[in-house]
Amino acid sequence: MTPFTPPMAAFAFDIDGVLTQGSNALPQAKRILNYLSGYNPWKLNFPFVLITNGGGKPERDRCTELSNLLETKIDEDMFMQSHTVVGSRVLPYLDQYQTKPILVLGGAGDTCRLIAQDYGFRDVLIPADVFCWNKDIWPLHTPTQEEQQIARVRYSAVFKNPNHSAFQQRDFDFSEKPIAAAFVFHDPRNWAPDVQILLDIVRYGSQTLPAFVGRRGDRGQHHSTEGDKRVELVFCNPDLVWRGAYPEPRLGQGGFRYAFQSIHTALEGKPYNATILGKPSTETYRHAENMIMNLSSRAYGTNIPKSSM
Repeated sequence: MTPFTPPMAAFAFDIDGVLTQGSNALPQAKRILNYLSGYNPWKLNFPFVLITNGGGKPERDRCTELSNLLETKIDEDMFMQSHTVVGSRVLPYLDQYQTKPILVLGGAGDTCRLIAQDYGFRDVLIPADVFCWNKDIWPLHTPTQEEQQIARVRYSAVFKNPNHSAFQQRDFDFSEKPIAAAFVFHDPRNWAPDVQILLDIVRYGSQTLPAFVGRRGDRGQHHSTEGDKRVELVFCNPDLVWRGAYPEPRLGQGGFRYAFQSIHTALEGKPYNATILGKPSTETYRHAENMIMNLSSRAYGTNIPKSSM
């Protein structure tokens, strides 16, 4: 016999600093999640979701890691990271850009490209594609072997001769196709060239005009105008700093955004109009609320009052 009737409630948890510290789970986190997962007087599973401004990994992989770390089964419909909302119906991005070229920044290798493709975007580019298309876009960097392997274009050292056969072996021609939107999914690993690429895209391109040129002397026909539809720019995590295993906070995606906007302001006199997602944005919380309502409907047979979340 239980001491009282179980409450109809649902919960949302932050992860970093609440459930985990760096790569370690906090002991209290394991206890409370086990309690909510059926180890309670009523043997009931209370619905809960985990929300983080982190990212850079597919949701399924992160759920596997968290399940092992927290010793509680975490399914994908219980977990949300900063860029999860980009592929949701809370925002119109998938409808608007599913078949259009988009640039995704951040994360290791081409992981964020794969994440965007999992969401349903079909024409996804990453900075390595740009470097391997024309190394002169950022002459201080030579594409690494890894970048050449993951790039959608073939790297060629013969950029001075665009008629060379090696120059033509590419899947995407940046001088012919415009990039409609740029999404910073996770913390960029190499700020300087990524800032340069973003600046080129928003200053010289539009959703109808390509931002890049294949050789010198072509710039005049490509500069975007006020009449063109501007490239959509989305930052998925506003955090200036974050706390991991190191005792002092580390710069996060918010630091990259400040760097980009500061340089854009110095060049253009104002920051570029961009959308910022992640906690505490309305869009992120709306998606989290939808997740909780779906879980609660399955657990209780009805939606719970918002006061119970």
